[in-house]
Amino acid sequence: MSQNKNGRATDASTHKDTGHMRDGETARRPAPYAKALKAMGFTGYLILIVAVVLVVLAIGSAAGDHSSAPWWGLSAAIVAIVAIALLGTSRYISARQPGDTRIQQDPLQPEVTVEEEQHYEELYRDDEPGR
Repeated sequence: MSQNKNGRATDASTHKDTGHMRDGETARRPAPYAKALKAMGFTGYLILIVAVVLVVLAIGSAAGDHSSAPWWGLSAAIVAIVAIALLGTSRYISARQPGDTRIQQDPLQPEVTVEEEQHYEELYRDDEPGR
């Protein structure tokens, strides 16, 4: 049995950085929780696009001297605040977890499967110290 760079005891069946078991277990957040955070972030981005559209409508109605301009502006501000709150919350919850259980920061990036993780580690991680 050897030790990884974090000082944890490892053997051939464990992940060299985290000490997690290789077969069936990854060093990332469980899929249902990751999907919820990604959905929250994606929804925040969509609502932010809606906020931009509302800002354009507010500017257009103000340029046309319509009485609805303040209401468009108010709705744009409220929608932008909701979008920023969703994005900030999803990133805060994601970053609060330890590094070996974090999901990717991009909400559109697909989750990593066990096979993809093992393939990546075989290609890019070396078990030789000093390399």
